[in-house]
Amino acid sequence: MAASHCGISEVEIPVKPIQNEPKGEPSTAFFSSGTREQVDKRLQALARSVLTKQPESHAGMAGAVLPAEFIDLAIVLSIPVSRLLQYSDSLTILAEMCRLLIRRGDAGYLKLVQGLAHKIFELARARRESAPQFHLFRGIAGIGLGHVEIGVRNVSTGLMEDTTVPIEPADQCLGYWALMSAAVRGRDIPRAIQLAEKWREAAKVGHLEIERFRSRLALRIFDLLLGDRENFSDPARPLSTEAPGEWRQVAEVLDKWTVSTLAGAPATISEFTEPSPLFLGFDWLRSGRMSFRDLALEDFGILCRLRWEWCDPKVAAALTADELVNCANLAAHWELPGFLRQIETVLKERDPDGYIRFSMGRVLGRAAVESLTRPSEGSGPEAVTHDDMILWVMDVRGYTMLAEGWPAEQNFKLLNEGSGGIV
Repeated sequence: MAASHCGISEVEIPVKPIQNEPKGEPSTAFFSSGTREQVDKRLQALARSVLTKQPESHAGMAGAVLPAEFIDLAIVLSIPVSRLLQYSDSLTILAEMCRLLIRRGDAGYLKLVQGLAHKIFELARARRESAPQFHLFRGIAGIGLGHVEIGVRNVSTGLMEDTTVPIEPADQCLGYWALMSAAVRGRDIPRAIQLAEKWREAAKVGHLEIERFRSRLALRIFDLLLGDRENFSDPARPLSTEAPGEWRQVAEVLDKWTVSTLAGAPATISEFTEPSPLFLGFDWLRSGRMSFRDLALEDFGILCRLRWEWCDPKVAAALTADELVNCANLAAHWELPGFLRQIETVLKERDPDGYIRFSMGRVLGRAAVESLTRPSEGSGPEAVTHDDMILWVMDVRGYTMLAEGWPAEQNFKLLNEGSGGIV
């Protein structure tokens, strides 16, 4: 499975003790900075704070070198560890900056996180302390920058670090959020759901309501992709009624998708702005006009866009057989059996031969199917046939034990359920 390439399924991640926070106002700047503007403002304040600290031994930087309006955050990387050692809160400030930079999510910010993570490691080593945040922040930034396998291993190490200091709820939420995003990159939706549940549980225990709601948004997207109506079929509880102010627009978009799915009716896909990335390193819904040639990209945003548009019966009716095959390939690659069956049903009615080629190609490979169905060439002996036939050899686990006492009709019923009704 593709997800194993990212290391997600290879690493067991135990749940560490979560440091409970009292209910009420969040204790960190990370959770009190809801919008991008608030994050940028808080980052500037933290950078100015660490740059203008004045230990009793000398005057320090004292603001003389700082611009009045804007600080290049990279200047923090130039502060020597010997200077940071003079302040008891240096690790706290650097860690808070990493959290905010991760929340911002842009590539430039994530590269800065990698530099600050190394600064945290150097500072912790000088104090002879463990530095689980080094692995965690470095790994999260790596996943966001596309270095998924090493990023997953670093995040997993950060979450499993043997330390007497309980991991911060903010850090545990960030870790599971990053691992969930890595699982999506690996096209492993079931694993992504498991990690999103861990993310939600960490937020619940830490009384971090915004993170808990963000995890619900991600889980709703997965449910919509899988067609799991049991988890979103209560129209009396739309997400937007419970959304924090800055996330209401995103919640309204998902509510529209939910209603469209339940009603089997079209809905306009409206533009929206996320206060911070819901997934690390990629968008979850392709905006603008979608071309069906984009389906070959196997992009998550394109998948979500197609799944939503498929709610409109007119979309399937307007597609050519080749475009339907492209849609079916996308659903198959993302292992969405319910969605795949919907596409195959339309393809089977529109182009039975194309449906057979697609179904057999998934088992034998496209080249093998083309070889089997290509007309023979040359002057070999003539073969007399009465019907076209393809022999499909299939290994069904436990089939002999199940079917040896069944009548033929029951055997064919079982095989048709697994093959889409072509036996």
